[in-house]
Amino acid sequence: MKTAHLIIIMGFLSSIFGCKTSTTDNETEKTPLHTLEYAISDVGIWTWWATDSTKYVQLEFDRTMLLLSEATNEKPPSNKLAIQFKSPITAIIMTKKESKLPDNWLSLFNEDKLEPFQVDYEYFSFDSKQIKEMMELSDDSHTIFGDNYENIADIEEKVQLGFWAGEIGLVVVADSMKIVSHLGEIELNKIPDLHKKWWEYWKNYWDLIDSDNKLPYDPLCEITIPATKQNMEKIKENINKENE
Repeated sequence: MKTAHLIIIMGFLSSIFGCKTSTTDNETEKTPLHTLEYAISDVGIWTWWATDSTKYVQLEFDRTMLLLSEATNEKPPSNKLAIQFKSPITAIIMTKKESKLPDNWLSLFNEDKLEPFQVDYEYFSFDSKQIKEMMELSDDSHTIFGDNYENIADIEEKVQLGFWAGEIGLVVVADSMKIVSHLGEIELNKIPDLHKKWWEYWKNYWDLIDSDNKLPYDPLCEITIPATKQNMEKIKENINKENE
């Protein structure tokens, strides 16, 4: 687990609201997909998996930095998110030699008999180049269904996700994907705004933490604590500028 100091520093250095970036022709371009990567991977956990190999693969994550519902007086906002990959082409499990998981761990995970896996911030991407680099880190890999990754035609045009979560990793390639919360489908272009709103909520949480009007305890905000007063003030300034 990352320390709180490192968590907030990564968020702070990822620009105003934080997101991973890709560089093309020496230009840094931030997209909704990069924001989604950051929002899930910074402190997120992989909580569930389900598949019908001919129809879909569904991955569920919690502790995402997205405001998916409003906070109430009784409970914090929801951070649970699912990504549904439609018409999947392949699904590949990667493992490291230190893995102690049983061979049927995916079935156990689907049945909620395993604890969630901490997503690795450095290795979570929708980009094929980065996914290939992740696959090179694997000590062993198993194609659950479909073709081998290197045999997929027009791979750059496919929707794909690769990530490591501790001793195991996963790669999924599909024709399309959709993002879903308990409120329904979320359009990808809405992700940056939901991420921005989460940071605004986080700022408000810490502004009120020592007041009589403090918000309900939120584990995600408590993980992502202000590293220093100076950093906190800088983040507030950036959020205010963004709202001008």
